[in-house]
Amino acid sequence: MVYPLKVAQTIPPSDTAPSTSAMQVPFRPAKAGLINVIVTGVGIIPPSPPPHSGENDPPPVSVLSLRLDLLKPGNATPVASKTVTARLNAPPIVRNRVIASGAAMATAGDLAADWTVRVTNIGNVAATCDVTVRYQTMDGNLGKIDHIVVLMMENRSFDQMLGYLSLEQGRTDVDGLKTAYFNRGAHDIPINVKPFPEAGTRFKFDPGHGWPDTYEQLEGDNGAGLASNAGFVKNFANVLAKAPRQSPQHDSTTIAQGDSHTILFRPVMAGPVGVRTDVNPTSPHAESGFLGQLTIRRPGSSTSVTASKFRVGANFMTLTYNATAADLAVAGDWTCEVANLSDTIATFTTDIANASGMRDPTEIEPPDAIMNYHNAAHLPVYDMLARNFLICDRWHASLPTDTWPNRLYALTGGSGGLDVTPSGSDVTSNPPGYQLKTIFEVLQDHGVDWMIHFSDLPYSLIFKKLAQDATYTARMRSLHDFIQQAETGDLPALTWLDPNFSDVPDDDQLADDDHPPHGDVRRGQQLVGRIYNALAQSPAWPKTMFVIVYDEHGGFYDHVRPPGTPAHNSATPSDPNETSAADGPADDDPRFRRYGVRVPAFVVSPWVTAKTVSKALYDHTSLLRTILSRFCAEPPVIAPRVAVRTIGGAGTIGGLRVGPRVPSMGARTDRANDLGGVLSRTELPVVPAPPAPAVMAPPHGARAAFDSNQFGAVLRRALVGF
Repeated sequence: MVYPLKVAQTIPPSDTAPSTSAMQVPFRPAKAGLINVIVTGVGIIPPSPPPHSGENDPPPVSVLSLRLDLLKPGNATPVASKTVTARLNAPPIVRNRVIASGAAMATAGDLAADWTVRVTNIGNVAATCDVTVRYQTMDGNLGKIDHIVVLMMENRSFDQMLGYLSLEQGRTDVDGLKTAYFNRGAHDIPINVKPFPEAGTRFKFDPGHGWPDTYEQLEGDNGAGLASNAGFVKNFANVLAKAPRQSPQHDSTTIAQGDSHTILFRPVMAGPVGVRTDVNPTSPHAESGFLGQLTIRRPGSSTSVTASKFRVGANFMTLTYNATAADLAVAGDWTCEVANLSDTIATFTTDIANASGMRDPTEIEPPDAIMNYHNAAHLPVYDMLARNFLICDRWHASLPTDTWPNRLYALTGGSGGLDVTPSGSDVTSNPPGYQLKTIFEVLQDHGVDWMIHFSDLPYSLIFKKLAQDATYTARMRSLHDFIQQAETGDLPALTWLDPNFSDVPDDDQLADDDHPPHGDVRRGQQLVGRIYNALAQSPAWPKTMFVIVYDEHGGFYDHVRPPGTPAHNSATPSDPNETSAADGPADDDPRFRRYGVRVPAFVVSPWVTAKTVSKALYDHTSLLRTILSRFCAEPPVIAPRVAVRTIGGAGTIGGLRVGPRVPSMGARTDRANDLGGVLSRTELPVVPAPPAPAVMAPPHGARAAFDSNQFGAVLRRALVGF
């Protein structure tokens, strides 16, 4: 029998055809476990009869109403029943579709005969009904689920996002923060962990998180007696000292009448420097007769090189100065002064062309902010998930480096030797067309359904085969489409979700990936809450596992040392002769036998025990191992002294190793732990899944610095060339 079982039939209403107003769908489960049935009914509204002379009665209300019954073999009493009703032509809410679902557990004794799904039309219109039946088809915990949904967020460490669970909520089961945890800053002053301030939901700088930075963060200066993870503060201080303080040539400031505001900048090259300032609201009156004034001054000079006043009545001001090579040879910051000469407070929004701006020092976090953590006040959705589902406090990034290599590991089991995210200039001159085989191709080879849903750009388009074959691009849809699929329960085996990446497009008010400096965590919470609510309310929820994980730590403090001793001089892994010690993970590349820093990870499913923690060691290839073990397992093999993994762990028969085979996606994936062990419940919860709390959107503030080498900007250049 083809799985899942799908049957479609049009059922007439019971008042016109009582003998045929129900459809019967027999089936026989393959294994003991949960049976989940979803019925989608679409009402067929009959044409209105022609009006009779003198009659003004309104047409009768069309009611679509279906009753779903799930019956065990030989039982007339349903083990699950649900009735759903919709008024098809009765405003204000008009629907032509209803969805009913039901679930029940089948024991081993219930498998000898057919079960029955009965759908009865108890409304007054005909209904076209689609019935989908899912049951357990494989043994073990992973057999409980048919849908794996993965959301990979950006650049946060476990301690920064979930360390508060132990520090503030007293959860001794979570290996989180303690008040005594510290790094040493300038002059070796101890910097302890502390919460972000109430308004600190956006980190305004992007810390270092490539291979050399992570090496310094983990090894650092342990003169304080710290065994490891001692270099976060000093590394962040070094990054701040070395980094050009560039921000976009954009500033938006509210200026009181008679006051002025100074913007620091530097011309990028010789040529015209153009300034445009938009004013809102435009003042209708000014004693001076002027709206405002723009002034440009060179470094160290109090004399303007150009200035201009603008009369009341205008709503913008412009100014141009032609910078010479001699001008650029003078070190220091240029200034653009914006003065409000009107009698009304107003917002002056200024863009400076051919210039790189200078950050206001108050807009840069101090080095000790790298030790700050978020808590339940900032992360209400995560707090709810941690109380009702499961977190993993030993989930590490695959490599101690930044985004690109770690996302490659998550999708292919390796990075093809890449140890750092390519720069914007690299992908412009040599856009990647990775030939690595992705999990999507493996699933395609095995006839397993999958989808990618994205907010702005799907990362998977960097793979040449996925980008150039319509078979694959047809499976890449918007996040809105995913929400609609969840509503009907029509989810594939694997759904991969991409958030709205920072700098794609250049509107940092849209980013919800949590990537600093654009990603305000409140938008990330809104995204996670929206996805979770769609799944928790979906008829597919009883067969679903939702995994939320971050690609890497983003340079933020975490106290747990990643397994794997670094090789000598492994601040850079570029030497092919360097080999990490054997205490690290298996890997086809000997340079990469070290995990990255811990990242936040949730497993959200009705099959996990509420408020629990998994202590198993995971990295991003655990996603691959879980997907392969659930959907691509081949018949078991028996071989002497051969370590063959089973779905639930290694097993033996007569001293021989036994277990199903799964396709190999590299040494790291072959030996990774899957997530089957966390799906430990034997019965579905009686109470429904709680809704995610509402999260207020952050206010639109000043733009964060645009970095052409940030992940989102590099992805855009790699995919669309600009």
